[in-house]
Amino acid sequence: MGFSRGGQASLYAAMKRFDKRWKSQDFQFAGYLSFYPDCSISFREQDHVVAKPLRVYHGLADNYDPYSRCEGYFATLKQQGVDLEVHTYPYAEHGFDSPYVSSPVVVAKGSQTVRDCRITENAKGELINQQTGKVFSYRDSCVLLGPKVGPDAQATQQATRDVLEAVRAIVQ
Repeated sequence: MGFSRGGQASLYAAMKRFDKRWKSQDFQFAGYLSFYPDCSISFREQDHVVAKPLRVYHGLADNYDPYSRCEGYFATLKQQGVDLEVHTYPYAEHGFDSPYVSSPVVVAKGSQTVRDCRITENAKGELINQQTGKVFSYRDSCVLLGPKVGPDAQATQQATRDVLEAVRAIVQ
């Protein structure tokens, strides 16, 4: 289970080549739960995933790691019969499950988002900015500053129910 950058890690940890390379084959994860992952990077073989449940929880108002960047990837996985369930929350921003529910949604000044970047992994494992054809850098012009973050109590309550339901189903 992961959140934001960790959500990206938990989502892509299900890729067969990452699973084989970075985890002991003596055990298998029961499933992968990913909160508001960044899907701006297209990895080689990303649609070859282990046969375990993938569950995603994402706010539709998220402008840090927009859900729209994930839709194509999720559609491909679904077409292949992957056990994928996506839960979206209409007004939830990035970090909607923050425990600081009395805090307002704020602009995360100085925080970087790659929402306008198109990044692909090449055969050498380098991440390439498709707009420039060069190795991606957080200094690239597609990297923007100041995405919004903040809690959404209603989405948090629903996501909590959704996660509990998923975990119960996965471990049965």
